[in-house]
Amino acid sequence: MIKSLGQHFYQKLDNSQTLFFRTMPWYLHWYPYYGDPENLIKILRTLLDEFTAWMTNCQSDSYLRCSPQVNDIIRQLAYFLIRLVEPENVNIFSEEFYTDYCKLVLQ
Repeated sequence: MIKSLGQHFYQKLDNSQTLFFRTMPWYLHWYPYYGDPENLIKILRTLLDEFTAWMTNCQSDSYLRCSPQVNDIIRQLAYFLIRLVEPENVNIFSEEFYTDYCKLVLQ
């Protein structure tokens, strides 16, 4: 779904994108309580990699015209993808996460 986004921040999301981006972060938030931690790490690495690639490839000046929908998904995904990396999940830390995190901060 992240790959389906355009390379700018002012786009409008269709219904399926809106549903996915509004529900997927909440699912991830609760996943550690009933899912396999190793699967969560794989999911997070994949999503963070895709989200980072999308964020860093978007035209930076397009953020000035960012649509409210895209602003919400940026905030939600950044919060959930980075927030899940907490001290109790220290095994999640890796060079991949650190590199993507640095790219997001720079963007």
